[in-house]
Amino acid sequence: INWADFTTANLPDEHIVVETEDDDCDITFFSSLFKKKTGYNETLKSVYVDAPYAVSVLFGTGCFQNCKALESVDVKSPTLQFVNHSAFSGCSALKYISLPNLQTIGEAAFGYAGDKLSTEYMPLVQVISKQAFYQASVEDIVFPEALSIGESAFQNAKDISELVLPKATSFAVNCFKGATFLNTAIELPSAEIIGASAFENTNINNILMRSVTSIASSAFAGVSNLSCTIATLSVPSIQANTFPVGTQFYVQPSLVDSYKTATNWAQHAENIYPMA
Repeated sequence: INWADFTTANLPDEHIVVETEDDDCDITFFSSLFKKKTGYNETLKSVYVDAPYAVSVLFGTGCFQNCKALESVDVKSPTLQFVNHSAFSGCSALKYISLPNLQTIGEAAFGYAGDKLSTEYMPLVQVISKQAFYQASVEDIVFPEALSIGESAFQNAKDISELVLPKATSFAVNCFKGATFLNTAIELPSAEIIGASAFENTNINNILMRSVTSIASSAFAGVSNLSCTIATLSVPSIQANTFPVGTQFYVQPSLVDSYKTATNWAQHAENIYPMA
């Protein structure tokens, strides 16, 4: 099944449904055909693929970009492991997406997309690329296997009620900058490196980190009334402007004095306390 072989005349107006048990088929969604059909980005509402034995299923670059009526995407295929650049960017009505075997979300794949989109049906994702959910409406960010969060991946995202990233070790530059959280207490249990401006100008007020070793400049700049618990057994490195003045820190009791004299921590000395 190759959508490039279809004409704009026989494309379904509202619902794309592909069901096959063929074990010798490739299912590829290209962008060029959809963009040629006048008004298609205003009518398409759902995409459903059930192809358990397909050789490959591929969402090409920008394939459903700016399909503003698209609400649901459900793909049952073990071969769909990557979503290409901008595949669903601008899909502002998208509420439900199930890609159970997806492992990598490409650059800007869901940028400017979503209407309180849930990510919990993408449980195997390990890599979230640059600007993957830039300025998206994402109700929950649940990626139990994600290892890295790319540059600006969730920058200016909104409606975030839940953040679950238990294995993520690396948070790149601007990854959550300007994001709006409905639940303002977050945990980053495996985070080791927090990049520059990673959480700058967010509305979080409580954060727990258990593994962090390095927090870059302006990582939490502009975050008001922040309470930060750092449960690591050594003092992480920070820059002079990593945290705003007035941030409250709770650290291992045996390390309180070390924090108070460490480089760039000394300026926060009066706000460093032993954790319970």
